[in-house]
Amino acid sequence: MKTIGIVDRFEGDFVIVELFEDFYSFPKRLFPEDTSEGDIVTIDIEIERESTDDRKKKMEEKLRKLIEKNN
Repeated sequence: MKTIGIVDRFEGDFVIVELFEDFYSFPKRLFPEDTSEGDIVTIDIEIERESTDDRKKKMEEKLRKLIEKNN
């Protein structure tokens, strides 16, 4: 899902972005160095299905081992 935001201001190491009439802070290192107040930015949020599935499998395995250890 791609969404558009507006850079509202900078606070220390954070960029404050207006999205859907709310404000969110993001680490400055995620933005190009020449980002300025008022810039329109796009934020692309995707779910990495394969990575998510791998992580779930690892967590299930850790839980299984923990249960076995305590039984």
